[in-house]
Amino acid sequence: MKIVRNDKLIKRNAKISQYVLYAALTTLAIGIYLTLKNKSSESIGWAYLFLIPSYILVQISIAMGSRWSRSPRPDEIVAQSLKGLGNEFTLYIYSTAIPHLLIGPAGIWIIKTYYQSGKIYVDQKRSVLKQKGGGNFFTKIFASEGIGNVVRETGDWMKQLEKYFQKRDITSHPEVRAIDVFISPEVVLDVPSFVEPVITSDKLKDFMRRIAKQVNLSPEETEKITGKLPSDK
Repeated sequence: MKIVRNDKLIKRNAKISQYVLYAALTTLAIGIYLTLKNKSSESIGWAYLFLIPSYILVQISIAMGSRWSRSPRPDEIVAQSLKGLGNEFTLYIYSTAIPHLLIGPAGIWIIKTYYQSGKIYVDQKRSVLKQKGGGNFFTKIFASEGIGNVVRETGDWMKQLEKYFQKRDITSHPEVRAIDVFISPEVVLDVPSFVEPVITSDKLKDFMRRIAKQVNLSPEETEKITGKLPSDK
């Protein structure tokens, strides 16, 4: 499998995540200092001017750190999970309009990653994915980013990818599909049926191999698309 990765973007955002963390710790320290030093309601109010932004910055730094700094990063897990696929496949990591794009005999796939642990199930009334359990007290307070509406997210990604393809003069291509990949080793999926595939990262390669037998996009058709996308050269 060929990998086209935007290392420059990854390194830049990793540095930004560190700066955000430093800012979060600084504002948190100031807020705590003001809280302990002053007991009046007016002084406590000034402390909150630092504590509230520090909480927001901590949330941002944790999310950015998980994506850009902490190893293995989501893109590293995806690449490792797909290791062993033939050179007919190309994995684009932050080098197109979306984070992870796989093109090859299995067709065109948007690979969406989710770090949530615990039990993942389908809310039948709303047709959305939900999480039960997973994480400790600290992560539930400071890393409260939920799964969100994955179907709506898919629609947004597809619109962005289609615009990107148009700019690259890719006007004709197979149907773009999306897959939801949970990368935590502590996740348990209870998703017997959903509008799009939901799997763990360790099953990603086998899934693509199975789909490739059904779709079987030819090398010529693949080249028409990948030839107009960034290369690893």
